[in-house]
Amino acid sequence: MVTHLIESERVESVLGILEQAQKEKSLVRERLGMLANQLEDLLTEIEQFKRVYYCRDVAACALDNGVVRIVRGSRVNAPRLFGYRLPDLLKEGILAKEDNGYVFVRDYFFHAPSPAASFVLQRSAGPVEWMDRNGHRWGK
Repeated sequence: MVTHLIESERVESVLGILEQAQKEKSLVRERLGMLANQLEDLLTEIEQFKRVYYCRDVAACALDNGVVRIVRGSRVNAPRLFGYRLPDLLKEGILAKEDNGYVFVRDYFFHAPSPAASFVLQRSAGPVEWMDRNGHRWGK
C-alpha cells in the first residue's frame, strides 16, 4: 500500500510537470510569434534606412510613396523655428527646444521632401537640399 501511494504521488508529480511544460510551451510559441513580428518590423526599418538623406544635421528616410520620415534625434540648428505646425509639434512632443535649436524627439512624417527641407532650412527649399552619404541628391 505504501508503494502504491508513492507511485501515485510520482505519477501526479510527473503529470503536474507535464502540464506546466505544456503551458510554458504555449507561452514560448506565443513569444516566438511576437518576436517574429518584431523582427519583420525591424527588417522593414532597415530597408527604409538604406535610403537615408541628410539636410544639414537632419536625417530623413525616403519612403516608397514619396513621404519623408524625419528620424528622431535629428537636430535643427536654428535659434527660432517658423512654420505653421511648430506650436503643434512642440505641444505634441515631436520637437523639443534645445540650447542652439530643436531636436526631433519622435519620428515625424512630411508628405514630400520640399516641405521637409523648407522646415529644416527655414526658407524655400526643395528636394535637391537632401543628399545621401555619397553626395547623391534626392531622386537622382
